Amino acid sequence: MTDTKPEPNFIHSRGMKFPDDPTILRGRVRKLLRQNAYEAKESEAALRVVREGDRVIELGGGVGYMSTLVASKRNVASVHSFEANPNLIPYIRRVHAANGLSNAHVTNAILGPAPGKVDFHVREQILSSSMTRFEGEAPPETHQIHVLGAAEVFADLAPSVLICDIEGAEVDLIQSL
Repeated sequence: MTDTKPEPNFIHSRGMKFPDDPTILRGRVRKLLRQNAYEAKESEAALRVVREGDRVIELGGGVGYMSTLVASKRNVASVHSFEANPNLIPYIRRVHAANGLSNAHVTNAILGPAPGKVDFHVREQILSSSMTRFEGEAPPETHQIHVLGAAEVFADLAPSVLICDIEGAEVDLIQSL
């Protein structure tokens, strides 16, 4: 008989491993991961759309959930995730490594109509971080993030699938493409 206890340093969700880092995985996210319910509707939609051999661009990498899902559940050529929050990049890389992925890549940048830089505000609730500075809030940790020309990135990577979770910014980006 083999011992099937989960590894203590990971949260397991839908057959994927997420390093148990309480600075990243908090409250509701942590609970939903444990219940196999994190991004449930989005996951089902992505798994219906993404096929073997696809090249996927993901905008808004978050905790690396969606890039890990499609890279591990579908035999995709590659997943290229773009995440603005520099504090999430090492965690996403740890998630990809924990799941043995060599076809998932993350870049600390956003895509826009033209190359440049933009302020990104990191908040204590890491998934509340954004390019928006809220009126009356204490000054958040702010980073200058690279903006990559979306048309050039799309031409270079030639994606067959686009996954977006960038809190409504998709509208402006898609129009610029």
